[in-house]
Amino acid sequence: MFKGISACLLAFALGAGLMLALPASTTERITSVFVTNIPSPQEIRGQVQVKGIIRHSALERKEDLIVSPAERYETTQLTDGGVLRTDGFTSVSLSFQGEIKGQPSKSGAVGVILLPDESSILRAYQEDGHLQLPLEAAVTVAANQGSYFSASEADLPIAFPRYRILLYNSTDKTASVNVFAYLKN
Repeated sequence: MFKGISACLLAFALGAGLMLALPASTTERITSVFVTNIPSPQEIRGQVQVKGIIRHSALERKEDLIVSPAERYETTQLTDGGVLRTDGFTSVSLSFQGEIKGQPSKSGAVGVILLPDESSILRAYQEDGHLQLPLEAAVTVAANQGSYFSASEADLPIAFPRYRILLYNSTDKTASVNVFAYLKN
C-alpha cells in the first residue's frame, strides 16, 4: 500500500517540479514532439533542441545603391552593393527597382549580379574580371522614357552561404537602385 502511495506522490512531485521548471514565456499549450531515429543514413544521439523560431523565409534589402554607368562586361567598373547572407536558405527571388537620374539618351540595361563570396571565385573576379557562377537579374531601360524602372522577380537556386552583390548600368546616366532578395526554403 505504501508503495502505491509513494509512486503516486513521486509522480505528482515530478509533475509539479516540471511545471515549475518551465520558463515564464512558455505558452499555456504544451505540444508533444516526437523524433524518429533512423539509424541509416543519419543517427540522432543525445538531446534534441530547437531554440528560437525556424525561419522559412526572410526579406533582405539593399537600398539607395548609386550605380554609375558601366557595361556588364566592364567588371572593374561594377558597383559593389555589399554582401547578401543566404546561409540556411535554398532559393532567392531577386528583384530590384530604381530611378535613372536624368533622361538617358542611350538605351541600356540595369542589372544585379550575385557572385558567390568564395575566395577562389572572388580572386578570379578581382584578377581577371571573370564572373564565375553568377546569379543575375536585369531590366532594359529605353532611351528618352520615364525615369523609373523595375525588374521582375528572378527565382534562383542558392548554392553558397554568402554572395557579393554587384550592379551595372549600361545607360549613360547614374541610377539609384533598391535590391530586394526574398530568401526561402
